[in-house]
Amino acid sequence: MSRLLGGRELFIGEILDTIPQRVAPELVLGPMRQGWPSYRLLEQHIFGLTCLVADARGPYEDRECVQQIFELTLDADYPLAELESRYLTKIEPVIGRPIKANRYATQSAAQVAYSADWDSVDLRVTLSIYGGPRASHGGMATAGLFVNLRDELPIMARYAAALSARESALWGTLTSPDVLHISRLQTKLTPFSLQPWAVQSDPVRRRAQKAFYKRDLLETPPLVSHRLTANEVMLWRHSAHLFVSTQYDTVQLVTGQTTLEVVNILPARGGGGLSVHVGELQITDVPESRPLTELVEAIQAVCAVHYRYQETYDD
Repeated sequence: MSRLLGGRELFIGEILDTIPQRVAPELVLGPMRQGWPSYRLLEQHIFGLTCLVADARGPYEDRECVQQIFELTLDADYPLAELESRYLTKIEPVIGRPIKANRYATQSAAQVAYSADWDSVDLRVTLSIYGGPRASHGGMATAGLFVNLRDELPIMARYAAALSARESALWGTLTSPDVLHISRLQTKLTPFSLQPWAVQSDPVRRRAQKAFYKRDLLETPPLVSHRLTANEVMLWRHSAHLFVSTQYDTVQLVTGQTTLEVVNILPARGGGGLSVHVGELQITDVPESRPLTELVEAIQAVCAVHYRYQETYDD
């Protein structure tokens, strides 16, 4: 379902990789693959304002676009003090006064001098006026307009249903896990969640976010999570399947497919640590953590994973 805002159609809610089919080829600057996948598009206007370029972004190419960012410029070089009124006189007649606005002292273009939020139907619109002009495609941008869904839960619902079906197929008959190894870390493990408050207060939303923003991160089954504390990680088996679980999050180990990456974080401005990525599951503990090293060894003993090691600095 397409959406309209400021005199133009948005791509929010559309599958990301279908966007080039709906835009003239000369307006597509190409897919961007750093960070979130996105399509960078040459744009003409929004709210009657000149847009130099826009990014349509989503977590994966085959999932819905959930954000569009527009780089804005004005028809002349106005001083910073005038930019707020110049932009608001274009936007407010269409979607009203902002529900929240803030001004900030700035020293460079990398900072934000003014920000304002609007709620428009199911969209959250944010205007950020920069502390100075920023180089953009074909010109200098003085503001960014960020458009997001106010509530992504309706889009995420079908992915949550698919996640439930996958988990049921993997361990629906589980009565007791075959525990192969448990590591007790010094560090309390943080569950995946875009909003930390949702871990306890809104588990349905946290689960839906996991299903949408991750491909292979599963919800730890109760028969496993009840055996674990927030500091523990379990390697376990059910039927022919192998899993690594924290209290909340689980990944399946698949021979020849799962990546096991060990990151030795050397002390710098911070004290360092040891981080292990098992597929989409990240586990971090203190430097030279023996329990975490033992977990890596236990995984390698039962599954042929793609192993990688790297060192970085805690800066």
